[in-house]
Amino acid sequence: MNDDFYVAFEEKFRGSEELIKDRQKKYLKFINPLKILKDEVKALDIGCGRGEWISLLNENGFNARGIDVNESMVKVASQKGLNAAVNDALCELKSLEENSLDVITAFQVVEHIKFDDALELIKEAKRVLAPCGILILETPNPENIILATHKFYLD
Repeated sequence: MNDDFYVAFEEKFRGSEELIKDRQKKYLKFINPLKILKDEVKALDIGCGRGEWISLLNENGFNARGIDVNESMVKVASQKGLNAAVNDALCELKSLEENSLDVITAFQVVEHIKFDDALELIKEAKRVLAPCGILILETPNPENIILATHKFYLD
């Protein structure tokens, strides 16, 4: 699929950036306590897309950056002044030192990769996360009838 096409696809079907940020705010309550433990909380968003989560993290005092395999998505995020780069999740995690991150997130990503790769991603995330680090993986809920019968198959 063409990278630019996927940007347009997201714009039409994923929802506005404001809507996505509003939906993702619910995760802040899980990671905000890390700011009590550390002066700087480092976060990596895998599959950062347009950068809504990176932006939300930065607004809330986190040191956040993102990666995505889609060059056009990274360009969109970078044009907003966000720290985003093109890279594969496993390549990125394998390049990092042990205990070097406090938060790793992947929203709507793991359902797109092979099961064995998802297991390796989790293994690498565990290695890279510092003590008390948090891994958040969000996937679509197949029990949601609207999602399961319609929206899941758009992507």
